[in-house]
Amino acid sequence: MSLEEIESKQKKMMNTAAEMAKHPDDPDKILEMSAKLAEMGKDLEKTIKSFAASFGELPQGEEVRVELTKDQRERIAEKTGVPMELLTVRDRDGSFARAMPKRTKMEIERMAALQVTTKAVAKARDSAMKKLIQTLEDLNEPGLTQTIQEMKDDPTLQTTLKRQLAEEEARKERERGGG
Repeated sequence: MSLEEIESKQKKMMNTAAEMAKHPDDPDKILEMSAKLAEMGKDLEKTIKSFAASFGELPQGEEVRVELTKDQRERIAEKTGVPMELLTVRDRDGSFARAMPKRTKMEIERMAALQVTTKAVAKARDSAMKKLIQTLEDLNEPGLTQTIQEMKDDPTLQTTLKRQLAEEEARKERERGGG
């Protein structure tokens, strides 16, 4: 699994959504492509989870911040394409802080790479989902209402995306004169 594979799958989803938009008068085609997008989304989610799992898990709890060295920052930016200066770790029982003097630079770098990659993937996924939902809404097809709502209710979406979607819906409702 790689970030490139994730990005490729996201691009394919966006292309499928764009293709679907070319058929606004064909409800059967729209429903068929919606089902395809749902399957592609499930596959993308599996890929993201597998990619994140390949880095291992970070502890949960109190926040501990570790400043990365210049070399670590450069390698992480090179590997992930995302800059990072601080590793933030949840350390519920203090074991991370106690073990810090024994931790290797590579271990810290691995944890930082996981953290920055997980955040980047979540942000990209949320952005792709938001665009996809907007594309489907723009089609204004009554047959897609349930699919769109299911996408919005998907628990894998970040809270921020759900808030953004709710704000956008409220804005649209106000524009329609409903509130």
